[in-house]
Amino acid sequence: AEALRAAGETADLETFLASLPPALRESPEMNLVLALRARDRGDAPEAARLLESAAPAFGRPHLRELATAPLAAWPPTFHALLLGRTPGARRGEP
Repeated sequence: AEALRAAGETADLETFLASLPPALRESPEMNLVLALRARDRGDAPEAARLLESAAPAFGRPHLRELATAPLAAWPPTFHALLLGRTPGARRGEP
């Protein structure tokens, strides 16, 4: 799902999501991808809701904090989101 989102393959992402069983579609990992998708769309309330719902499963306080940050402050990818890397940070920087 993240590869499709990051590549901008919106139609393929929607098809993929529709094919998933509910338990997987509603998993914390998928909610992070969906939060990034909402961020990409500029939907701050939905992005924050999804991020807040997923955050407890990962035990990373920065995820909850990020939910209240402007969308422009969000890391660009799933991996960077989990690591807490900010946009424009180089490797080895937060």
